[in-house]
Amino acid sequence: MNRRKQKLAAEIGVFLRQYARKAHPGIDPNDRQYSRQIEDIVKRMRPEEFDELLNGPDDDDPPTQTSGS
Repeated sequence: MNRRKQKLAAEIGVFLRQYARKAHPGIDPNDRQYSRQIEDIVKRMRPEEFDELLNGPDDDDPPTQTSGS
């Protein structure tokens, strides 16, 4: 995975933790924030690309070989 995808995967991981975090009434103030920019990126991603970022490349597919001989 190239650097851009690694950085994006890390940012999405942080985003998902912040987005999924439950507020505890009476304890947590209403200041739970997350990146709206990352939210927009995630919304526009193809499902396959999002799945690959979360779970890594799909190893079920055999590698493609080119016929060179």
